[in-house]
Amino acid sequence: KTENAPPIDSKVVIKAISYAIVQLKEMRVKEGKAIYNDIIGRVKFLEGALNKVENVSEKYSSEKQLLLKNKISDLINDEKLDESRLLQEVAYYIERSDITEEIVRSKSHIQQIKKYLEMQEPVGKRLNFLLQEIVREVNTIGSKSPQTEITLQVVEMKSELEKIREQLQNLL
Repeated sequence: KTENAPPIDSKVVIKAISYAIVQLKEMRVKEGKAIYNDIIGRVKFLEGALNKVENVSEKYSSEKQLLLKNKISDLINDEKLDESRLLQEVAYYIERSDITEEIVRSKSHIQQIKKYLEMQEPVGKRLNFLLQEIVREVNTIGSKSPQTEITLQVVEMKSELEKIREQLQNLL
């Protein structure tokens, strides 16, 4: 506290605050663009990874059916093989490890994320919810699929999803 405080010019204070607000808005726009670009890049990575998983899964299904049939034939040696029963069991096994639904849902969620990112309104919570859904689908893909190639993609997708989640925390 001073005895001889200089008078405060309110015009100077208002001008300084106005300038600070303009700078804040510019910085927020710049940061928003950077976050947008980062998230879009990671979403594109997820799309590519899901396409790889889908391709491996489709190839694996028919290969696995033949492999299982041959293994079972080897195990029972010369005994008569009930072909229809074998096909039922192989189909059941293949169906249990089918990840088509999870891939389709994940792709749908990704498309929705892209739409939300283009909106000019607050979407952080909606994006966070969709991200949680994709994490669940990717976890299910990882637990259903015995393919090493798919497991590697799942690990990469989970890493990207975590990075997107961190960016979304800047929006919430």
